[in-house]
Amino acid sequence: HIRAEQRRAMELSSEILLQASLLAVIAGAGWLYLQFKNREAAKEVKHSNAPKVSERARSSADTRRQAASASKLSVASGPEKVAAENVAMSAKAAPAKEYKGTIRRWSERNGMGFITNEELREEYNVDVRIFQEEFGPNDLRVDDKVAFRVSLDGRPGCPKNQPWACSVRRLTTDD
Repeated sequence: HIRAEQRRAMELSSEILLQASLLAVIAGAGWLYLQFKNREAAKEVKHSNAPKVSERARSSADTRRQAASASKLSVASGPEKVAAENVAMSAKAAPAKEYKGTIRRWSERNGMGFITNEELREEYNVDVRIFQEEFGPNDLRVDDKVAFRVSLDGRPGCPKNQPWACSVRRLTTDD
């Protein structure tokens, strides 16, 4: 009689173990399915956020020349290489339209500042970022009036689809 009870307990334990294993397999399959769906959804979002080609995205001849000259600097290393890559990236992405604005803030520590331009502020709800690669070589200061082009391609310190200044130059009294 005791043996029969032990056998029943063993069969019951085996059945519980089998059911628990089956449940784990089903849960694992469900988790994999959800991971796959999340990746697919992320890819769709990424593609739907791709910038639309517009007049703003077309480069002018002088920005192509700037990209060509910046690509010659690719033999540099360290910070010089990063600067050359950022200049090349900005030249490729720079729209043909030139904007005018005023440098309102600059952080030497962050190597970044902001240019105000009402038209761009209305369109993007942010000021245009300016980085050390454009600020330093032009010997710019806060409150300087500048002319610049805009890139929306994103870069370290500036998310995609937010404007950052490239081809920056100080305005003269003739401008």
